[in-house]
This record gives sequence, structure tokens and C-alpha cells, in this order.
Amino acid sequence: MARACSASRPVYSIGAVARMLGVEPATLRAWEERYRVVVPARSRGSHRLFSRDQVEHLRFVLRAMADGSSAADAHRLLAEELREPS
Repeated sequence: MARACSASRPVYSIGAVARMLGVEPATLRAWEERYRVVVPARSRGSHRLFSRDQVEHLRFVLRAMADGSSAADAHRLLAEELREPS
């Protein structure tokens, strides 16, 4: 029986996420270190692994930046969005 894929399960490498979003892996690493909002899991080999939800969170950041927000403001908006009850 096939197991349902959870949106919160870490499956995407940093390279895959960078390609999906059109940003450099170094940018994703810098955002992780600076803002600590989207922090991927680590594999046994210490590679970053992002979930589908985290990819969507990064898309939120990129949309906010496209609308004129700085990276810091976009991450602050995301953190506020994540704190609000659904």
C-alpha cells in the first residue's frame, strides 16, 4: 500500500528547491542563517532537506519581495503569517 506524502515531510534538496524557485542555493543558506524562519531538516549526511510546506513558505517570501518588500520584511511577514491561528 502506498503511503500518503505529507506536505511537512522533508524531501527536497537545497539544489532542487533553488531550481524550483529560481534562486541560488547560497541565497537559501543565507536566509536560513539570517532570519531563521524557514529552517530545513538535515539528512544523516547533514544535507538540507526542505518540505513542500517550506517550499511554499519560500514562495511567499519571493512574492513579497516581488511586491517590493526587502528580504527581512518578507521573512517578518512570513513569521507573522505562521504565528496566526488557522
